[in-house]
Amino acid sequence: GSIASGVSGNFPTFMNENAADHILTTGRESQTGLYEISKKIHRIDLTFQGSNWAQTLTAYGELDEELPATFSYDGSPLTFKVGVSYKGSAGAEDGTSAKRSFDISIDYGSSTQVLGGYYTIVLNNENQDKSFLRDALYRNCISKYIPAVQVNFVNLHINGEDYGLYANN
Repeated sequence: GSIASGVSGNFPTFMNENAADHILTTGRESQTGLYEISKKIHRIDLTFQGSNWAQTLTAYGELDEELPATFSYDGSPLTFKVGVSYKGSAGAEDGTSAKRSFDISIDYGSSTQVLGGYYTIVLNNENQDKSFLRDALYRNCISKYIPAVQVNFVNLHINGEDYGLYANN
């Protein structure tokens, strides 16, 4: 029998079983799907109602609430709205950067809505790494040997305005 049959029947994408030897291995040869590292920087467009979305997100953060927005990935819109919140306070409250990180709940408007198999994505501003390479390079390298968060890069546009490069993980 399979190791997986005693657990859940399926392994996460970063785990594989050699059924003949009953050996479980972890790691990926390369990132695929939504997080495939390619020569292309993907584009995310968020559209909030009203122009005071930043102040609303700040206020909602204290209440642990999400602000609804329309969402498109590389020009392909999702059917239902997503929920957006600020991620932490890195670079915002200490005055070092106005560029905030975001948590995006893809399944906010519908529990069945996914993006490339994911229900949530995180856009990190990378304020601690101006090269944008440290985290992505590290995670890509270690994912060949252990389970690791996948990462790629996106250019974020909010209400039509370019907010720059973000690490998507």
